Amino acid sequence: MSSDVVPAIYRHTQTEAYGKAIFLQERNGNHHFLFEDGKVHIISKDSLSMMAPLQLSEQEALELDARIRQSAVPAAVPRKLTQRKGKKVKPELTTQMSFEEEVKRFLTLFPDGFQGKRFIVEERGTMSPSGNWKYKEKAMRSIQEKLGPDAPVWNDPEKVFKIAQKLTGDCNLVVRFMGQQQLATLKAADRPSFASALHALLHGSGDYGSRLDAFIATLRCSQPDGTPWFQTWQFVSYYPAIYHPSTHIAVSPLRFVQQSIILGLPEPRAYRPWAGADYDGFLRVGQETHRRLLEAGLEPRDLMDTYSFIWRMLGKNEDPLV
Repeated sequence: MSSDVVPAIYRHTQTEAYGKAIFLQERNGNHHFLFEDGKVHIISKDSLSMMAPLQLSEQEALELDARIRQSAVPAAVPRKLTQRKGKKVKPELTTQMSFEEEVKRFLTLFPDGFQGKRFIVEERGTMSPSGNWKYKEKAMRSIQEKLGPDAPVWNDPEKVFKIAQKLTGDCNLVVRFMGQQQLATLKAADRPSFASALHALLHGSGDYGSRLDAFIATLRCSQPDGTPWFQTWQFVSYYPAIYHPSTHIAVSPLRFVQQSIILGLPEPRAYRPWAGADYDGFLRVGQETHRRLLEAGLEPRDLMDTYSFIWRMLGKNEDPLV
């Protein structure tokens, strides 16, 4: 999909040294922005007025968006320039961790592996004792129960839309700002095409990349100022990942790029413009990670467990980069 949506770029009016920024997510009233300095800075609701949107051309916005996202990679994926007989050669991608070290770190965090209580509580079930933060198992059960291929609800596009919107809040694979709030701006006239494309994405046949492109094309959502929402890999990979966890995977693009380097695979396309066909690169990373986990004697249930492995091993913090 060539990008026909201009990403929003911001600047902090009080701290110019941070550079320009893109919005990542809102959590508990705090807004997380990724800046050109490569750091995620948290802006409280009361200070949000300090973040001023910039008026840029589409090309300028796309280039800045890609550069800002790239700024988050080097700490985990350093790039080493070597020389041979005084001549520069192509930069060699390296990483600070091997797959064996990932497995060791995983077992330090989860001594009983994927089947242990800690992993189930933190990654499959309920994150907090109050039950306010439901995790992946709830989302998977819910979509499979409500949006099966022959479910009567498909005859009512508005109900399908409401179910899909609520599903984005069942776990934190899609942050609220880019899930429920974004979908709330989808006009009623566009919801039947959204429901039809979602059914084709989950239950159709034929080229998956084309079906994904068709689904993305229905997401005609706008921000309060009329600026179109740009779509993220997290969001467009979400519904297939929770309906078909054995064959599809949720995508955290920067972490999957890092994982591809660890595995010696081609880097998937993390930055816009991208197309539905580019999803195959992320799926290969997930499938190869899953295979190696099984070879290492671990027992991930599905690609959702494999996603959790990648996300937990390569994240500096608990905030997914959108």
